[in-house]
Amino acid sequence: MNIKAYFNPATDLRAYRLNQSIFLRPFDETYLEEDLAALNMLAFDQEVKKYMSGFYGIEPDAVERRKEYLVNTIMTTQIGIAFAYSIRLNAGLCGWIKVTSPSHNIVTNNFSNWLIDFVTLPMFRNKNLMKASIPIILDLMRDDMDVEEVYAMVDSGNKASIHVLETVGFADTGNRQMAINESTGNKPYLYVYRM
Repeated sequence: MNIKAYFNPATDLRAYRLNQSIFLRPFDETYLEEDLAALNMLAFDQEVKKYMSGFYGIEPDAVERRKEYLVNTIMTTQIGIAFAYSIRLNAGLCGWIKVTSPSHNIVTNNFSNWLIDFVTLPMFRNKNLMKASIPIILDLMRDDMDVEEVYAMVDSGNKASIHVLETVGFADTGNRQMAINESTGNKPYLYVYRM
């Protein structure tokens, strides 16, 4: 299967300033070690245990999964088939937004649309970082990549993420045909944002 590049990370992905000290910056290898340390903070987070169980724990497999996720995110950004923006307080990681392309998604999960996902590190939750950041990413996708719609899959029990999605303009598609999340017993809800 041919995986198509959708953007040039060198020219299409730029940094954004949210305020004096908070930035949106494309993921790259510059902060790899620091970001891996930040991801390791998720090892004990109960929200992560519920919704991203593969990131939870200090076992070698969980540590390796977090590292593989970060390296894969950087690599797919560099080749233009997915991208992620880190939300940074000065240089420190607060959270991230990851967007995967249709050609990436058809190979990885048999879903032929754009998908957006986001994570906020525990100490930065409830500070409206995602509500401020996601619209910037949506504008980038519309203006620079000619994307017409983007989807988000969210666990039905993840009320905070559902609230963020609805606040920034995503609508519930009503699709409940996806597989149940084995760690929570909840079904993913499919949301869509039309540009």
